[in-house]
Amino acid sequence: MHSDCSVKRLKQLGSEKWRFIGSRAGLMMSLLAFRRRPQCMQLSEKKVTKTLDFLVNKMGWQPAAIARSPVALTLSVNFEKRVVPRCSVVKVLLLKGLVKKNLSLGGFLCPAEGDFLDNYVIKYCDDVPQLLDLYQAKVSFMELEFGS
Repeated sequence: MHSDCSVKRLKQLGSEKWRFIGSRAGLMMSLLAFRRRPQCMQLSEKKVTKTLDFLVNKMGWQPAAIARSPVALTLSVNFEKRVVPRCSVVKVLLLKGLVKKNLSLGGFLCPAEGDFLDNYVIKYCDDVPQLLDLYQAKVSFMELEFGS
């Protein structure tokens, strides 16, 4: 059971970290994220903002999907080496219609490196030949062509 003090602090932290979504919606997202992964409330506002900006504005993920699977927030220590490459690969696969649209963040951010490579890069390298280069940051997402 939470004391009134900890609930107030949670609301304050939540509204600060998720504020660009909107105060009421941000509060709901932070409460859901906290419930799923309490350690996400220990992260700095800067880390949370950077991760949310990338996932929402660059990758097109809905805030509710991030709150349902807040693993991306807690992986922000490995943000450039794990989150960005994996999200870029999955975005390409989603745009090409090669993976299901309701894929959760945890489904591709949590697996070990070898499992991710097998399930998302090697499996689709015939369909998207530049996928390994994208994953290894040899090409950027913007450099890829999405013609049929």
